[in-house]
Parts: sequence; structure tokens; C-alpha cells
Amino acid sequence: MTEKNALADKIRHWLEYDKKITELQKQMRELKKNKKLVSDDLSTLMKEREVDTVSITNVGQISYQKKEVKKGINKKYLIEILGQYYKNPTQAKEVSDYILENRETQTRENIKLKK
Repeated sequence: MTEKNALADKIRHWLEYDKKITELQKQMRELKKNKKLVSDDLSTLMKEREVDTVSITNVGQISYQKKEVKKGINKKYLIEILGQYYKNPTQAKEVSDYILENRETQTRENIKLKK
């Protein structure tokens, strides 16, 4: 096989793999979207029925988790909080403590497979 043929062959294989990867990525996106829909329904059902964990033979456990997490600090929120609190420029430590202590929280729900 000549170098030119070898190069063409490698390029052809590379393109085949690239095409397969692209197709599989599309399938993965669709599967993840469907899993998200089912997870949302499952979360709702488990929450309504007050079920935290479901054991599945030979697979493990599916657990419903709910946790409070802090929201991110954006410029608008920071200006708003500083406007409410900032009285003296020398109190930078107090201001930063105030900001960190008063961050909003939000609830995240998650379905997790434990093995």
C-alpha cells in the first residue's frame, strides 16, 4: 500500500468514526432528554408518595434526594444587597460576611441509582 493510499484509508476510517460518533451523540442527547422527563415524573411520584428509596433486585437502589443549595451571586443581586447594607466603606469584612450569609437558596431534586 502506498503512502497516498494509506493516508486516504486513514482519512476514510477517521471520517467513518466521526460520523458514528456524531450519530451516537445525537442518540445520547435524545436518551438524556427522555431520561430527564422520566426522572421528573419519578421525582414527582416519589415525592407525592413520600418514598425516599426504592430497592431494585440485582440493580441497587433508586433514591429521591432534595437539598437546599445557595444561588449564585450576580451583579444585580450584589448591588441590591450592598445598597441595602453598605453604610461605611471601612466595614468591608462585615459587608462580605453579610453578602455570604444572605445568599438565596434554591431546592434541587435528583434521582440517583446506587449500586
